Amino acid sequence: MKIPSVRLQFKSAFLLLLAALLAFGIQPTTVRAVTQQTAYEAIQFGAHDTIVRQISFTANSITGLAALNLTGLHVVTLNSSFGPYVCSIEGVGDCSGATPTYWAYYHWNNTGSAWESSAVGAGTYTVTAGANEGWVYLSFTANPDLQYLPSAQRVQAVPPAAAWLQAQQAADTGGYGDPGSSDEALLAAGSDGYRAGAWIRQTGSPSLWGYWLANGISYAKKGADSAGKLAAGLQAARACWQAAALHPTAFYSATTGLYTGANGSGDGPQTWAILGSLALGDSVPAKAVTALTSTVQADGGWEWQSGFGSDTNTTALVVQALLATGVPTDTAVITDAMAYLASAQQDDGGIAYSAPFTSTVSDADSTAYAVMAIQAAGGDPTSAGWTKNGKTPISYLLSLQLANGSFEWQKGNGANFLATTQAIPALLGNDYLLSGNTLTQCSISYLPFVKR
Repeated sequence: MKIPSVRLQFKSAFLLLLAALLAFGIQPTTVRAVTQQTAYEAIQFGAHDTIVRQISFTANSITGLAALNLTGLHVVTLNSSFGPYVCSIEGVGDCSGATPTYWAYYHWNNTGSAWESSAVGAGTYTVTAGANEGWVYLSFTANPDLQYLPSAQRVQAVPPAAAWLQAQQAADTGGYGDPGSSDEALLAAGSDGYRAGAWIRQTGSPSLWGYWLANGISYAKKGADSAGKLAAGLQAARACWQAAALHPTAFYSATTGLYTGANGSGDGPQTWAILGSLALGDSVPAKAVTALTSTVQADGGWEWQSGFGSDTNTTALVVQALLATGVPTDTAVITDAMAYLASAQQDDGGIAYSAPFTSTVSDADSTAYAVMAIQAAGGDPTSAGWTKNGKTPISYLLSLQLANGSFEWQKGNGANFLATTQAIPALLGNDYLLSGNTLTQCSISYLPFVKR
């Protein structure tokens, strides 16, 4: 006698069970795929200090507070008669005392044109797929200026860019091929609130902080520009400074007021040396500031080194460095620099590398740097003053983003590492001005996961 196969036996049993269920009027349940919902959280710690997190959830909706907690950030709430309210995010905010500070809660409105204050608390408000949520710390200004909170289009562009950047990280070193590129990644990751010690490509891989532990001392010895740019990056990414690493001040001449970079003196090395010195809490001599302002060109711009000619990238960096030292925004040297940047804006809304133009084509790097300078000076890169043919520097940057999250340098050129690293802080509404803690010297007790 032939014995039925196990498969036939199972099929027969299943048919018998199905018939029994139907006989009793019981319908079999259809298993439905779980739909992953996505929303975006923009958290503004202060002027020029915003980060973005993309969150995922499977319910049809969740509360605003649950959405904020899904970012993985450290959130502290206090209860009130109106429900819970957020008093601290990543250690920013005071939850103690008779009058604790609190975070204001916003939503991008249905018309897709502005942020609006939430009419109900985060414990009650429901977040659905595609929502854009905004959190603003109120203590940095009594009346928060929402120009610092980027639009929903900008918010949604950042997470895929950051994910693409993280995917380019070397799994064996934690870096990006060379110190220069690794420093650019450090500035971008830090701008979006990621700590160097937590920036890893995959579980078990070295972190970006691990890369700099191995390479930071040698890189800082190259010159004031390397030391300064590394200091700015480590400060942004909440790391620390190795004791043996040279400060930009090691390359400073009190006689000339100049810092010497890896390839000599110039406006570029001077700028990064100033920004890095401020990151480290070192004083910047007045003579160093005067030396930088004195090299402004007749067109209002600055050149990386003598003989190079004015360019928008150097000019935008110089603007940020001068503002960081306390030069007022209405000083002629700043207003002339902003006019120079405006003269480099093209019909597509973007910014070209130089003006007068050796190139009349916009590019992502020049545009991103210009946007950071505009924001550092308190301007709005989406305002009428920065609009040509209905296009702005921001719309130009957004037009360069590819489906994989990266940005092109110019249209048709494909994914570009530098374009992506520099687009991230620009789209966040941030810049290289210093906000946050002074970079401290590393100690044995240092942990790369300390609170913001």
